[in-house]
Amino acid sequence: MPGLKFRGGRAVAALSALTLLGTTLAACAGPTSSADASEKFNVAVYAGNVVSLYAYIGASEGFYKNEGLDVTLVETTAGPQATAALSSGSIDVMLNSPDNALNAKQQGFDSIVIAGNLKKPLFQLVVKDKADFPHISDGYPAVMQDVVGKKVSTYVLGSSIDRLGKLLLNGAGLPTDSATFVPVGGPGQGATALDAGQIDVLMDAFNPAIAAEIAGKGSVLLDCSIASCGKAADAAGAMSQAYWTTQKALDKKTADFRAFVTAQGKIHAWATDPANSKALLALMQKYLPVPAGVDPSGFYSELQELMPRYFSVEVNKDAINANMEAMLEMGDLKSPVETSGMVWSEARLTTAP
Repeated sequence: MPGLKFRGGRAVAALSALTLLGTTLAACAGPTSSADASEKFNVAVYAGNVVSLYAYIGASEGFYKNEGLDVTLVETTAGPQATAALSSGSIDVMLNSPDNALNAKQQGFDSIVIAGNLKKPLFQLVVKDKADFPHISDGYPAVMQDVVGKKVSTYVLGSSIDRLGKLLLNGAGLPTDSATFVPVGGPGQGATALDAGQIDVLMDAFNPAIAAEIAGKGSVLLDCSIASCGKAADAAGAMSQAYWTTQKALDKKTADFRAFVTAQGKIHAWATDPANSKALLALMQKYLPVPAGVDPSGFYSELQELMPRYFSVEVNKDAINANMEAMLEMGDLKSPVETSGMVWSEARLTTAP
């Protein structure tokens, strides 16, 4: 099994078992395709976050190597950090949300998506005591009334999770400042803040939400992957995470990007094949550490069960436009962005149901 190379990033507090940061493992390649394996290929991922799972699989199981790529996974904690890394040229591909790519596009950055990653909204809202949220059984939008005046976690202000929280309030007809958004730094860190009473609502990726429920430290208030969270949030979340690069980089290293996209397709086929369920479980246990106090078997079992609901390598053009419309409505974009050039012509597009 090939090793992985990791670079950069800060370990998240709630994932202290993660030993990836600062670790140098090998994801080296012997060229088997037209990609130039002598040129390094850096991919930004989120440390210990389930959204990065396909990248972990690709590097550790040789999918990138088999396409002739020498991949280093560069760990980041939030979308704006990944965008900055791509802008500087220190990475070739970033795992990021459409809203961050649109923000960069408006600032003159030539963002272009090459492959999808998630087809459902990533984040869930979790609370410590359901009694404080009397509309929990009413679903969206009624449940957002209970969020008014509460402290809600976000990774960093201005990140995609921050925008989602405000989009949920706006869609429910509530002011976007009717809740206080508290930066906690990265995935998993909000769980500690929730347990300590520093926040009232944990807004995080679905793996910390699973952990909170299993540990008996929280209950899901809102899960937009199984219930509608309003037209805007549903449409914007239809491609909540994807792999992005720049047109300049794409033109320079087309063969490498083509190899990367090919590898993503093969990773998806492998991960969704029931014959590989045990191997997939082992990789999840290796790269997605279970937080302290959480039953590992229950955590990984539920995480594996949820994967098919979320993951996809298809690119959803409509989700990009839906994100732009939502950002315009909330004032996050000053003017419309031309999105027609933000999808690579060789990307695998979502087909109509």
